[in-house]
Amino acid sequence: MTQSFFQHLLENDTIRRASREKGRFRSFLLGALKVCLSDEQARRGTLKRGGEAQFISTDEVEAEELHHLRALHEAAPDEILDARWVSVILERALAKVRREFSAEGKVETFEALSPFLSGEKASISYEQAAETTGVSLGAIKTHIHRLRRQFAAAVRHEIMQTVSAPHEVDDELRHFRNVFARFGHQQAI
Repeated sequence: MTQSFFQHLLENDTIRRASREKGRFRSFLLGALKVCLSDEQARRGTLKRGGEAQFISTDEVEAEELHHLRALHEAAPDEILDARWVSVILERALAKVRREFSAEGKVETFEALSPFLSGEKASISYEQAAETTGVSLGAIKTHIHRLRRQFAAAVRHEIMQTVSAPHEVDDELRHFRNVFARFGHQQAI
């Protein structure tokens, strides 16, 4: 608390407000200490009420995208929410895998192989990917298989973050697959 008090005095430039005309210096320090203690008590109360929690702004949710999705698919609000949830999970999983490749210094490899994650026909062939990465055709197939497994593990990990107990993951994965089967093939998500 002593260090906190001196920090408060220095950060707020409190000492410059001291004046002989206003009274004794020790009275000034006592008043400053009371303010500091009050601020500390308020901060602790804030922490008890979730003061360190990170809030997600609803403005960040792309309402226009959701409206567009509903207009295209005539989906119910809960289906739109589920579709957005799938989209967020996929984005986070993809970002996680990209970071893992980046940490290994293999960003170019990730970029060359990522078109094969969608499950649909990729914009490039295996041969082109092999040429881009400088490996054999057999090796590129192995790399793609490993990338898909890594991505699936990342999706599972992201879903684990959304459930309250580990035994709920498989049910959430089934729901995830159902939503993806309905909306995943469309780029609007």
